[in-house]
Amino acid sequence: GPSFDHAKEYFVNLLNPSLSVAKRMKMMMEPLPKALTKVECTILRDKSGLSKKMYPKFDMVLSNNHKFLLSGQKQSMMGSAHYTITLENEDTSKKGAGYLGKVRSDSSKTEYNLFDHGENPTGGFAYEKIRQQLGCVYYEQSAANGKGPRKMNVLIPSIKEDGTQAFWKPLKDPDHMAAKFKIGNCDNMICLTNKPPVWNKALEAYVLNFSGRVTMPSVKNFQLIDPEDESKIVMQFGRVDDNTFNLDASYPLSFFQAFGIALSSFHYADQSLSGYITQLYQ
Repeated sequence: GPSFDHAKEYFVNLLNPSLSVAKRMKMMMEPLPKALTKVECTILRDKSGLSKKMYPKFDMVLSNNHKFLLSGQKQSMMGSAHYTITLENEDTSKKGAGYLGKVRSDSSKTEYNLFDHGENPTGGFAYEKIRQQLGCVYYEQSAANGKGPRKMNVLIPSIKEDGTQAFWKPLKDPDHMAAKFKIGNCDNMICLTNKPPVWNKALEAYVLNFSGRVTMPSVKNFQLIDPEDESKIVMQFGRVDDNTFNLDASYPLSFFQAFGIALSSFHYADQSLSGYITQLYQ
């Protein structure tokens, strides 16, 4: 059918080595095609050498053929986390030609905002140049003294009739997605949440079924669902070995959003000292 053809054409474009930077950028930023049940990706973490120990680099590739999609790198920032996301494997700076945007945490490191490549609204730039907000991950500590699994709220712009994303350009904090979400206003956004893992008595651990895509226990492992249709997993992410993680994503997420959500999980897990259970999630 036409949707299958669309999906096939999508992959032909994705794998095309001579696709222009502008077209690749568009493919990374737009919602994944509805026709695809999921796209299986792998994230490879590079902590080699002194600087990458502090500022690891992450490459997202397609799982089956390791076709490179996106790079992310932690940047040095006082008081908050900051990752650049680029189309370039080598130059992961904001000045590189492939710079798409960033993930930036607030000072409490429980809110992670995804922005495109635009400028900060506090910098006195013209409105056209100001960054757009493309998502937010808001972590809530579990009620059980921080010992239970964390709750993730993932907020992304809603998708309009024409298939494009709703426009978010917050100029001050109360206009951000998380601020709206906290007062119960979910207009123009899709709110996803993590599927609560189930306590397994025999294993004495919280578990989720990742259908073989995740093979190591980790606090970073999660599945995202739309609360209105809990049977559909929109994204799943988890550890395969020390520096390899699988990420499966589907509509309404884009590659950029899925990668940004995963980067927030790396940072939140690494800096959180609450000691919640990290045994087997599989």
